[in-house]
Amino acid sequence: MVPARQICQSRFHTYTIAKGLTLSTHKTNISSSPRIFHFNGTPLENVQGFKYLGITLSHNGRMTNASTQMARNFASVIASLKKS
Repeated sequence: MVPARQICQSRFHTYTIAKGLTLSTHKTNISSSPRIFHFNGTPLENVQGFKYLGITLSHNGRMTNASTQMARNFASVIASLKKS
């Protein structure tokens, strides 16, 4: 049985071809999957987390690490403003 995620990726591949788009498989990865997924025959890397717009998203969809980092950055900015 083909997993739903693989079916969606296959449909996405068909769409990209129809629209003349390209996808960089060396920049594309899958998070939190025990299976290997392919796009146009190329296996996608399975990662525990990834950066998106400067925020690290974890494999479970939580942004705990990102929230902690943002809180640290905010505290650092506030401390530097108080010094000036």
